Amino acid sequence: MAVGDMLQIYDAGAKTYIWHNPLFEQRDDASFSLGVKKTKELHEGLTNLVAAGKTFSKVLFETHGEPGMLWLGGDPIQYFEFTGNQSWTDSHYDKLFPFDTKVIFGGCNVAEGDDGGNF
Repeated sequence: MAVGDMLQIYDAGAKTYIWHNPLFEQRDDASFSLGVKKTKELHEGLTNLVAAGKTFSKVLFETHGEPGMLWLGGDPIQYFEFTGNQSWTDSHYDKLFPFDTKVIFGGCNVAEGDDGGNF
């Protein structure tokens, strides 16, 4: 893939019956979209992308969240898991992002404050 390609990761379980929220569905401008409902599905999707040799220069997370944490369905992912949890550290997901990567958090305030900066 060329520089400029975007991976979209969105919470496929976040739709509600009250209103339609376009943040939680596949985007046309993404090179590849992963709609997941829990952390296990995210791991499976990212592992498949690594195995396929895919690369991206941008990643867009469209999920619920709070400073330093995002949510996939009822599963929280906190910033410190990326350095202390072997399911993340031994995954080789860094191969997906061999460029300077722009990380975008659409939706809630995941990147806010000190915890968000750590994320």
